[in-house]
Parts: sequence; C-alpha cells; structure tokens
Amino acid sequence: MPPDTSLTLLAEDLWIIHHPLHILGANFGRNTTIIRLSDALLIHSSAPFSEENVHAINALGTATWAIEATLLHDTFTDRFSANWPTIPLFAPQQFKVANAIKNYPLSPPPADWKDHIDVLKIDGVPQSEEYAIFHRASRTLIMADIVFNLSPGSNFWTKLILRSLSGLRPEPDVSRLFRMIIKDRAAFSRSIERLMAWDFDRVIVGHGRVIETNGKQILAGIWRKHGFMP
Repeated sequence: MPPDTSLTLLAEDLWIIHHPLHILGANFGRNTTIIRLSDALLIHSSAPFSEENVHAINALGTATWAIEATLLHDTFTDRFSANWPTIPLFAPQQFKVANAIKNYPLSPPPADWKDHIDVLKIDGVPQSEEYAIFHRASRTLIMADIVFNLSPGSNFWTKLILRSLSGLRPEPDVSRLFRMIIKDRAAFSRSIERLMAWDFDRVIVGHGRVIETNGKQILAGIWRKHGFMP
C-alpha cells in the first residue's frame, strides 16, 4: 500500500504533508508544513511534491513564501521553483541551491509575518544553522532536524538504522549525529532557553510524527536529559 502523502489539517490555517524519505533503505520521513496568512501561504520544507500535493496546496491560497529552515535541507529545494516559479525562498544565510534560486535571510523575517509567526536562529551549530518557527495562533513550534519523532510503527530496518546511526528510539529525541555537530553548547543552550519562552503546545518535527500536545513539557525533558537545560 503506498504511503499517505495527502494534505492533513492540524489546526485552523495549518496543514502538514508527510512524505517518505528513504536513506540506506530506512524511511526517515519528511514533513512539509503549510501556514495560511489570509490568502497567502507559507510552505515550510521542500519535498518530492506530487501533482496531487501541488493541486491541494494551491487550493488553499497563493503560495507566497517558501522556507528551508536548515542548511541540511537542500535535497528537494528545486521543487519549490519547479512548482511555484516566482516564490521567494527564505533560508539560512549560507544556504546554496544548485539551480541558483534566489534566497533571502530568515532573520529578520518578512514584515507580513510579524503578527503571526516568530523566527529564532538556533546558535552553536554552524553546520546546520537551523531556524525554529513559532505559529502563534495554533501554538505550534516547527523544527527541522533538532528533534526527531520516529513512529513505533516503523519497520524493523528503519528502527535498526536509526538506532545504530543516531541512537534514536520510537520517541521524540535529539539524535546522536545532531549532538555531535553542536560546536558551542553554551550558545545552543541559550537558544533553547529563548525557544522555550514561546507558548507552544504542538511540535512539528522535520522527520517523524507530530507531537500533538504537551510538546513544551516533552521538549523540556529532552533538553534536560542531554544537559541543554537545567
């Protein structure tokens, strides 16, 4: 049975598409989040969009902004311009794409986002330069690679690969690989402190299941486990 890559409503003006993403035969998954501001859409994270995905997104409004929130998410960036040729891309400062899509800095964010979305650069990890996004109306935190949330229903090979390479189990956590690329733990911890000041409940991760509720408490436990928060 093919994976379900349909558009799913999470809250008012907030949708997600779960895409398969296979690496070494393991399905890491890839999530695209769509936020609607009036009739303008913000699309967070590119993916191998199907024709059905594109039609479903366009039915919600006008695709107006695209986000790649980390330097490590450039695999499918050209799908933005392929499907929405005029959409501006907002990404970390050092973000490069093969087809020379013009990209704009995520900080400061566009003025049109001001009353709806907050943006925070996660310091201390120059290899990723990840930005966290907070959608105020739905109290949703959107992340890329800092936290994974592997499904308990993942197949044996996926669980084995993720456990062996990243130390991940079927629960929200920071992978061993991500912890290895943190170069300044103090700066990273300061960013986490600022992130935790946001009033979020739901957490959308870049790979894996959405944490639908109690997300702030769950992340606090993860940060404490790894020594990023007292």
